[in-house]
Amino acid sequence: MPVLPDNLTIAQIETTIFRLPMHGALRWGKHSSMEEARHVLVKVTLSDGSEGYAEAPPRPTIYGETSESIVGIIATELAPRVLNLPLAQVQERLQTRVMELYLEIHEDEFQYWRRRERATCGR
Repeated sequence: MPVLPDNLTIAQIETTIFRLPMHGALRWGKHSSMEEARHVLVKVTLSDGSEGYAEAPPRPTIYGETSESIVGIIATELAPRVLNLPLAQVQERLQTRVMELYLEIHEDEFQYWRRRERATCGR
């Protein structure tokens, strides 16, 4: 991982919803169709003026998220946690949180193997 300057911070995060029209509607099942995809463009500006861009495509049929919910979560949850903090600190916090979420999501699977080990050790 590159060493980041201590004075470099995230100055601004902007989101823009944009449309991706399809040549024809995508259909699945009897009542489901999609005529366009709506994604979110995320622009991050650092304190030195440099900018980075990312695309956040929602998956409403899989995860239930929408372009509007992505914009909302960035504005209310992500931005307040990272704006004006040293970039290295932001990166460390986000990596730590991703690992915590990974463990939370897969906790049941880990418990399954522990229970199975206990059950087979008692035989």
